[in-house]
Amino acid sequence: MKRPQIISFLAVKTPNFINIKIYISLVNKKQEIAFPLQNAHLLSTSCEFRIKIIGLNSLREKVYENTFLSDSFGKLNIKIFLNETTENISALQIYEMDYQPGIELILGTFLPKDISLTGKIVISDFDKTLIETKSRTLTDIYNSLTLSLDSYPLVDNGISLLKDYINKGFHPFLVSASPHFFEDSIRNWLYQNQIYSAGIFLKDYRHFFNMIKGHLAPKDISTQGVYKLDHLFDITLMTDLPQEIILIGDNAESDPFIYLLYKKIINKEIDPWSVWNKFKNHNIFKMTSRQHSYFLSKIYQIQDLISNHHNPVEIKIHIREIHDRNLQLSIYQSLDLDHNQIFFFSS
Repeated sequence: MKRPQIISFLAVKTPNFINIKIYISLVNKKQEIAFPLQNAHLLSTSCEFRIKIIGLNSLREKVYENTFLSDSFGKLNIKIFLNETTENISALQIYEMDYQPGIELILGTFLPKDISLTGKIVISDFDKTLIETKSRTLTDIYNSLTLSLDSYPLVDNGISLLKDYINKGFHPFLVSASPHFFEDSIRNWLYQNQIYSAGIFLKDYRHFFNMIKGHLAPKDISTQGVYKLDHLFDITLMTDLPQEIILIGDNAESDPFIYLLYKKIINKEIDPWSVWNKFKNHNIFKMTSRQHSYFLSKIYQIQDLISNHHNPVEIKIHIREIHDRNLQLSIYQSLDLDHNQIFFFSS
């Protein structure tokens, strides 16, 4: 029998808010995931859920309670404002309210990640940055679905770089083009490689099958610009614009351009809207009218964050050099992006 289950949960505590990202789905009893295809049923699952969140202090006393409705994909993005009471939240209990009338199903108890003291985050790509995956042929794609991630070689320099920043107090986030049902496999891989508590942001392929409510279009299956910049914005809003941001990726596709554009938008000396207006029609994004409206809202939120942020944000970009960087110089120049801001590392 299927029942509501939390597939992904992330709560980040900043000086002013607890920001929560939840993904809930109807699934059978949770099994140990050996390879991604075992979770492929999440492609077709789409339901709305009403949840209750209870905040507990260190004495396990209730100091917060509220209910929320998910979107049609079972996802919620929630912001809890911190005051004299809610700043004492140390644990969050999640309940589903509507699946069985009159019964509150507890979905779990979670601890928010507190980044309010360090104000430092590191955001890393996954494929070809931490692990040497392949996706060029149908065989490659089939293998990616049916093989354990342990079958692929490690990118040692990328993993070492990420771990070095984690050891320096940077909280890790992972942004990948892998489908959303890869999360269990990626989480297991991270744990096996001693990378813990990372927030994982993946590409939700259900958007491609729902042209009414999804904000990804078919062209985004093969391009990275829209979904990756969207996730960078989501992480920025979720962490309330940290003091230091490290970006790690590779130059196999478009990571350098997306990271440099993101850095331009976050730069307090440059108007984010004017920067975005210049780049939104580039082939990296191929923005649809709906996506333009969607990103316009995100840009305004980012502008508000930047205007309330008194100190400059330090952003450093590390890129694994797979292709000759000189082959991409003309694209950097045409986009008015300074590639000298990138620190390249070898395989």
